[in-house]
Amino acid sequence: IKYHFARHGKQVSAEDVWQYLRKSVAFARNLRGARTSELEFGITRFMKSDYYVIKDKAGKILSFGGEKI
Repeated sequence: IKYHFARHGKQVSAEDVWQYLRKSVAFARNLRGARTSELEFGITRFMKSDYYVIKDKAGKILSFGGEKI
């Protein structure tokens, strides 16, 4: 989680690792209307607004970040 916070924390306006974690969980709970993209090994990327979350087959969050449009 520290690695992903270092890479994407500023994109999602997270001030620390815990806030990044809370934001990723909150975003992942509300994916209605999100576009999806199937990746390899059963991994799915969900995109909504300017943000994305990547989850594995079991629903575990692998990454969360912001898109630059």
